[in-house]
Amino acid sequence: MSYQANKATDVNDLGFFATPEDLEAAYPIGAPGYYALVGSTETIWVWDSDAEEWVNSGTPIPSGPTGPAGATGATGATGPTGATGATGPTGATGPTGAGATGPTGATGATGPTGATGPTGAGVPGPTGPTGATGPALSNATTATIANEAVDTSCFLIFVTAATGDLPLKTNANMSFNSSTGVATFASVILTTADINGGTVDATTIGITTPAAGVFTTAVANSFVPNLSTIPSNGMYLPAANTLGWAINSAAELQLTETALSPAADGGSSLGTTALGWQNLFGNTGFVINIENGNWVATHTSGILTVGTGDLRVTNAGTNAASVVTIDGSQTLGNKTFTTPIVNGATLNGDLQIDGTPNTDDTWNGPSTNTFNAGATIAQFDLVYLSSSSTWLLTDADAVTTAGSVPIMMAAASGTNTNPLRVILPGTFVRNDAWNWTPGSQLYLDTATPGGITATAPSGTDDVVKIIGQACTADVIFFNPSNDWLTVV
Repeated sequence: MSYQANKATDVNDLGFFATPEDLEAAYPIGAPGYYALVGSTETIWVWDSDAEEWVNSGTPIPSGPTGPAGATGATGATGPTGATGATGPTGATGPTGAGATGPTGATGATGPTGATGPTGAGVPGPTGPTGATGPALSNATTATIANEAVDTSCFLIFVTAATGDLPLKTNANMSFNSSTGVATFASVILTTADINGGTVDATTIGITTPAAGVFTTAVANSFVPNLSTIPSNGMYLPAANTLGWAINSAAELQLTETALSPAADGGSSLGTTALGWQNLFGNTGFVINIENGNWVATHTSGILTVGTGDLRVTNAGTNAASVVTIDGSQTLGNKTFTTPIVNGATLNGDLQIDGTPNTDDTWNGPSTNTFNAGATIAQFDLVYLSSSSTWLLTDADAVTTAGSVPIMMAAASGTNTNPLRVILPGTFVRNDAWNWTPGSQLYLDTATPGGITATAPSGTDDVVKIIGQACTADVIFFNPSNDWLTVV
């Protein structure tokens, strides 16, 4: 069997070299189609124009006929004794011995006392003698009372029930100054009080014209203002079922049964630059409505939707979670785009591609779906662009389906006449069903159309073409070479 290059003559055959270093020393720079036989690897080496280096094609050098067997050599000396093997596992534990019983331990602490038992059924003793009759009590209906006008520390008398023979009592919380006529109580609760005159904290009670009053402490079950006009400072009733608040003789706030709002459109602010609220809580369906529907954002489950108006972020954030701004010239740092579509861009700097796709059946690199499939094609099949501009399965059995044709990889399955997305060269591809040897070169397959093999084809007329390299067992770097050989 002999080998020829992809040209008509063997001028590209550079001959035999003992090692790759000898080949590189003799021909540091090759040309497309150059190849040579290397003895140390016993394979054919080819010049890779893209990498500009000699590459081991993996194709074995054809072997000559087997020579006659040589004479049997002398028996070698006995090797040294091997190291002692590891200690075997520990045997099972033997039976427990029958030792003598140990001494009795000390008595434990006394437990808690149990519940009291039921009362015994003893015989009742005899009834004791009747005691002497006490003095008769007088249930008087009247008493002679004297007017006291001097003592400043008197106490009011009360009893603990409305009727009956009851003891008279007093309490320090109820005192009376007979000299001034002032009664003092710690606290008073009045179901109904009708004060027709006098003062409370120097405020006149019972006059017909409302007047301001100052109270040290006022406690009431409810308080309803009766003014409909705006006061200087305080509450008033601007309308039915509406409470209003005024500050400095100006209406500021009003409350109805459905809303708390400023007294006028564009009125008071909610907080200030110095005094802000801690939190803002809204219920499901919370609505932010600005200028009577000019801009509206509505909450649904987990979503805040701007239904009317526009939402713009003019300050570009630098965090990975920052909102991406669209308009203007900006630098997008730490951003991940799942399926971006860029109609035009200028790359200025490093474009980093992750060499380890995160999930099965994915890739990191460029792709296109410009052309249709010309047959039924499965995901990760190798395809070439035919003369009719359709994608067909590669076959390393023929130059027309594997040689000087552009090789791509199907990113997804496709059917005839429908657009097929293909992976372009320079892409990292992951398929968990693969089991490559990391670092091995990969070739077009002859056995399965569209297949990949780690063994270089060696049959007559087979095309030897490298399509990439295994990075891990399930990730390859897809980067087909423009060079190829034909086996003859």
